[in-house]
Amino acid sequence: MRHFVYFVLAVFCIFVGGCFEDIGRGIDEFAGGILGINAKSEATVAEIDAVGKLESGEAMLEGLLAVAGRSGISKRAQVRLVETSLNKLNDEDAGVNVLLALIGNDDFCHEAKKKILNNTGKLKSEDNKAKIVGAINSRVIGLKTAIPPNAGTIKSVLSEN
Repeated sequence: MRHFVYFVLAVFCIFVGGCFEDIGRGIDEFAGGILGINAKSEATVAEIDAVGKLESGEAMLEGLLAVAGRSGISKRAQVRLVETSLNKLNDEDAGVNVLLALIGNDDFCHEAKKKILNNTGKLKSEDNKAKIVGAINSRVIGLKTAIPPNAGTIKSVLSEN
């Protein structure tokens, strides 16, 4: 009987220990969400910053497009991606392709949308402004077909040049 009690006690401790670990992880995620601290988001922002420092415009474009197409990208990372695309890429068409890829992302957020729309004045080409606004408007009404299927890919940018 004594061995059975020890066994039940050991199993109980294992389950309780696992619960405490889950509770601790949940508290960390909850507090991180409230405080805006999220390791995945911070890593993505750091990646965007590192890509923005690359000397090669093509390498920068490729890196930014990779992030723009990623699922689960945080709001903060999306805003940083918009800033980097508009401020660091020397080729306006390349920046627009990154923005189009982000707009086409299922996780595209309102904060990034606002950042894009508030900064369309940085774009010199009226065609590029129209592409951006058209893609956002199409997304609002649920038409993803308005975004060209190859928009936001390295091939689309290189084929235009």
